[in-house]
Amino acid sequence: MKKTGESNMKLKAAPQQLACDGKDQIVRRDKVFSLVRDLSRPRVLRENGKTVIPYVEHPDDLRAHLWLARAFLHGDKEDRKLANEMIASVEFKHACHFCGAASAVLLCAEKSRLEPAAVANLERFLQSNISDWMTADYAFVGANDNAPLGCLLALVLGGEYMGNPDLVDFSRERLSQLDHILDLRGYINECNSPTYSGISLMYLAELAEYAQDETIRRMALRAEQRVWQETLLHFHPILRQQVGPFSRAYEDDNANQCSIFMMVLYAALGTVSPFNPMNMLFPPPAGTFGHGPWDFQHRSLAAAAAPIYHPPAKLAETLLKRKLPCDSIGNNEFMGGWDVPGGETTVNLHLEENYGLGTFGSRLWIGQTTPLHLLYRRHHVNAAAPITEHLAAQRTVFTRLLISDRFDGMDDRASNIVKDVSRECGSSCTVQSGGTALLGYVPVCKQDTIRTVRASVILPLHHSRPDEVRFGEQKVSGFSGAYTGFDWCFIRDGDIYLGIHPLVSRQQNALLCSTKFADGGKYGLISFYNLCSFHPEPLSREELRSLGNGMVLEVGTAKKWGSFPKFINALRKARIVNQQRGTERSLFYERDGVELELIYDFAQLNLRRSAVNRKLVNASVKLETTPALDLIG
Repeated sequence: MKKTGESNMKLKAAPQQLACDGKDQIVRRDKVFSLVRDLSRPRVLRENGKTVIPYVEHPDDLRAHLWLARAFLHGDKEDRKLANEMIASVEFKHACHFCGAASAVLLCAEKSRLEPAAVANLERFLQSNISDWMTADYAFVGANDNAPLGCLLALVLGGEYMGNPDLVDFSRERLSQLDHILDLRGYINECNSPTYSGISLMYLAELAEYAQDETIRRMALRAEQRVWQETLLHFHPILRQQVGPFSRAYEDDNANQCSIFMMVLYAALGTVSPFNPMNMLFPPPAGTFGHGPWDFQHRSLAAAAAPIYHPPAKLAETLLKRKLPCDSIGNNEFMGGWDVPGGETTVNLHLEENYGLGTFGSRLWIGQTTPLHLLYRRHHVNAAAPITEHLAAQRTVFTRLLISDRFDGMDDRASNIVKDVSRECGSSCTVQSGGTALLGYVPVCKQDTIRTVRASVILPLHHSRPDEVRFGEQKVSGFSGAYTGFDWCFIRDGDIYLGIHPLVSRQQNALLCSTKFADGGKYGLISFYNLCSFHPEPLSREELRSLGNGMVLEVGTAKKWGSFPKFINALRKARIVNQQRGTERSLFYERDGVELELIYDFAQLNLRRSAVNRKLVNASVKLETTPALDLIG
C-alpha cells in the first residue's frame, strides 16, 4: 500500500494561486447565506417531530436540504439549531453523489457547528454508501465528470474524517484519471456546461481546500484551474455571458438565464457580469426562469457560494479583459452511449465585439448537448441600466435536431416547443470559420413510430423579438409561416444579421411542409423538415439516419455590412453543395473567401473530413487561441 501523498503519476508544476482574496469570497458567501436564510425561514415546517423544508417539484431531492442547512449553520443561535434539526431529520433515500459530497463537506468544514444527532446522521449516510461511490460507473470515463468528482469529494473527506487511508489511496488513483485527461486534452469530458462545470468547480474547490493528502490537493487545484480556464475562455468579455458549445445544457442554460456557473463566477470573482445572481434572483426579473423552482435556485446559490475557489489570477484577469476579435480551438473526448460511439471533437469559439459563436466539430452525444450556440448583443446598453434592459439587449440562438411521434401543429404549440428546445435528438458534425458555421445533422434518437423529423434554429423570445424575419424574398409576419420549399432565411435583430440556409439531404412523406417558422410565444423556431406526416411511420435505424439535415449559419453585423440588403445579397451569391452517396454525406459552402467542407459517414457516425479554406481542421490541437494567450497546461 502506498503512503499518503504517493501516486503513480508524475506531479505537475504547482498551478497559479488565488485570483482574489478568500476574505472577499467569504463576504459574498455571508451575504448570500443571509439572503437565503431570510427567504427560507417562513417555509420551514415541523411535522411529527421532524423539520421539513417543502420543495415544489422533488420532495426527495435532499441535496437542496443540505445546501440550505449549511447556510443556516452560519446564522445566529436559533438558525444553527434549526440547521441541525434539518440535518438530523434528513432521511436519505439513496447514494446520491450530491448528498455524499455535501455530507462530507459538512463534517469537515462545519463540524464545530454541528450537534451530535446531525453528526450521527451524516456519518451513518457516508459509511453506508461508500461502496456505491467506488463503482466503475463513477470513474472518469468520458461523461458527467461532476458525478465522479462529487463521489471523490465524499470518499476523500469521508476517508480522512474516518481515518481510512485505503479510501484516500483509492481516490488518489481515481483522480489521476482526470489528471491524465488534462495532459491530453484542452477540455475535460463534461466541458463548458453552464450547469455542470459550475458543480465541478464547487467540488474541486472543496477538495483543493480541505483534502489533507498533498497529491490530491495538487491534482484538484490543477483540475479546478483548468475548468476555470475553459469556462472563462467562453465568457464573452463585453457581453458578460457564457458562449457555447455546451456538453450538457438545460432550457435555462441555452437561453442564458442565471446558471450555476454564473453563481459560481459571482462567488469567486464578484460582480463581473450584470447577469449575476444578485440581479437575477432577488427577486427574479419578469420573464426569467430557472433550472427548477426559485427556491431550488436559491439553495443552489447557497451551495455555489459556500466553497473558497482558486481561479488562476493572471489568466482570469486576461480573459475577462481581452481584446476582440479572438478565436480558440481545443479538443475534447466523450464516451459512447444511446446507440452512438464514443469519440473526440474539436471545440471551436469565435468572439467579436457584438457576438460569440461556438461549435463542436463532431458531437455524437444527444440529449443535453448543444452543438452550436450563438450569443449576441442586439444593441448597446448602459452598464448601469436595469437588468431588464440588459436582458432585452441580448439574445442567444442554438440548434436542435428534433424527432417526434406527433405532428407538431396539432398539439399545444407553446407547451411542445418548450419540450422540443430541451432535448437534442441528433448527432452533429460541424466546421466553423469566424462567424460562419456549416452544420450536418444525423437523426439518432430512435422511436417506435415517428411523425416529425426536423432541424430547428431556436431563438428565445422572452425579453424581445427580432426586427425583421424573411424567407427568401418574403417577409414573415411575426414568426409564423409554412413553405413547401427551402431557401435562405434571414433575420435582422438590432445590429445583428443572421443568414440560415437549410441542408436537407433526403425527405420522406414531407408534402405538408418543408420549412416552417413557428411562434411559441417564448421561443421562435425556424425548422427544416425531413418528415412531416399526420400518420406515424416505423423507421429502421438505417432509414432514420439517412434523413440527413443541417444548415449554414452566417452571423453578420451592421458595422461590417452596412445594411441588411447588402448582407442578404452577398449570401445569395454563395455556392452550396449538398450531396449524399451511399452512407456518406458531403457538404460544401463558399462565400467571399470563406470555404467550409464536411464529409462524414452517417451510418457509422464517422467524420472523414473537416476543412476551412482547403486546410484540414487540426483535431489534435490541445488548446490554442488567436491572438495567443499564456494558457495553463
